[in-house]
Amino acid sequence: MKTLPEIKKGLKELLTEGIDLAIEAMENLLGSSSEAFNNLLLLKARYKECNKKLLTGLISDADAQLEFNKIRTALLEFIDTIEEADLQENDTGPAKPAIYNGDVLYRIPHRMQKDVEVTCVVRLAFSKEELYVGLEKESHDVVKDLRISDVMGVELIDPSENEAFSIRTYSEQVQFVEKGLPTEWLFYVKPLKAGTYPLILKISVIEIINGVERKRNVVLEEKVQIVAEPVPEAEDRAAGMGKLSTAVAGIALSGGAAKASPEPAFPAAPVTEVADYVRPAKPLPKKRSGRSKLATALPIALVLVAAVWAMKSMLDTNPINADPSLVQRFENARNKGDVDELRQIANMDPESEIAARSRNVLDSLEKATWEAAIAEHNPKKYLDRFPDGRFVAEANKIIQPHENEDENTAQPIRENNGGIIANEREQRITSPVTEPVETPATNDGANNPPPVPLAATARKPVYPGCKNSKKEREESCTENRIRRFVGQQLSYPDEALRRRIEGVVTVSFIVEKDGRISSVKALNKLGYGCEEEAIRLVKQLPKFEPGRDARGQPIRVQYQLPIRFQMRG
Repeated sequence: MKTLPEIKKGLKELLTEGIDLAIEAMENLLGSSSEAFNNLLLLKARYKECNKKLLTGLISDADAQLEFNKIRTALLEFIDTIEEADLQENDTGPAKPAIYNGDVLYRIPHRMQKDVEVTCVVRLAFSKEELYVGLEKESHDVVKDLRISDVMGVELIDPSENEAFSIRTYSEQVQFVEKGLPTEWLFYVKPLKAGTYPLILKISVIEIINGVERKRNVVLEEKVQIVAEPVPEAEDRAAGMGKLSTAVAGIALSGGAAKASPEPAFPAAPVTEVADYVRPAKPLPKKRSGRSKLATALPIALVLVAAVWAMKSMLDTNPINADPSLVQRFENARNKGDVDELRQIANMDPESEIAARSRNVLDSLEKATWEAAIAEHNPKKYLDRFPDGRFVAEANKIIQPHENEDENTAQPIRENNGGIIANEREQRITSPVTEPVETPATNDGANNPPPVPLAATARKPVYPGCKNSKKEREESCTENRIRRFVGQQLSYPDEALRRRIEGVVTVSFIVEKDGRISSVKALNKLGYGCEEEAIRLVKQLPKFEPGRDARGQPIRVQYQLPIRFQMRG
């Protein structure tokens, strides 16, 4: 049994690793009937309130850091006041460490191409089924049984004497693991030299025993062959990386009657680039205990600050080659987590270094916002900040079963400041066909009037979750949501990948009076499965709120959707 001075020293050392870890350790250490325990609850409430204000934007990151420092100081003073009589063992005995049977999944490709960064995934959960929540199985996944605790740490390490890999991550090293939901770490690994080298996966089981952190490490080794030539597509996809080629979809909505023609009857809308595929987010569990909610909320609440500061520490080492005033503008936006400002910088010159860094910061902020929203059971908070984000489909799945159909209670949609900008390089010439490729005929449009061109509608069809009292917001949200849906769901056909086929397939379809998608057809042909994939994708679009005429009556609406297939890497 440790002495009281040793326990206090251990708590102070634990506080340097995180406020949440120190609070949990003291909760386990102190007797629930002691006055010290009540004082700790007050400090915890203060800490939780600061996190809420930070997440809702009521205080800035700088102000939050000041408050966190004050809380750390208060906790240090609190630790000094702990007495023997306050300890848990005096009424219920020392808290026993909670260790459970669990599982680990890691996805590390056995072959990597030199100087090409890949994403390695590590997940921990209490069951194998939970490991794959929101994640598709891949043939190269490694799943092992593992003893886990409520708090776990994961590191990916290059043990080579001369660095063989560059490894970066925005995931917190130490995270809570809760039942019903996997905990995920992402590592971005770039091989630096050819040959075969090991990667070490270090998993730490963290226990708080008598207020002192104890670690038991599990070390796993994977051999990776680094080659100069590109890794075959099949291997790359099997490893879950998809870095050799990423399908990029361009979306715009243009009215017009569908007909087989090299040039659509209505002007083709501009084709815009969609962000690289990002793994779907973890869905919200149906029910969790109060302790489980707290365990998740404490570490995730800080992730917004951590994401910005982790990005800052990693990027500041390399100066940005750009106009100094623009660099300062970027620095200010990054430090404040200003999403709109970062988007504007990213759109100024999409090929520039500063635009790439802005997109990296935005990706980190978006993931942090999503995780925080999930932890609080409030996906609308994510939609407010990222109305066209990568996790919109998952957020809508959570919201829609409980959402009131009344327009006044519809989720708020922020205006999209960027707009769709045409890029001349995207206007690829595709080969026309005499007969359009289309889906089997149905009776959806039988005995119905012809569809109305999109531009001629009084109220355009609305994507699920975009209903709003302001028409322009509905339209902007709908375009953004369709763009994201296509960008995330599009799968590059294998034969087109092998032959490196690129170009645009324009798909025509009708949104019926009940919001269903019908009469899906491709107006031109790239071949090798591209138009079939484009049709498959459009048929998967969700049911819309139907378009309406000037009298407010539902009408059939004609769409044309250009979808771009482009190789990357």
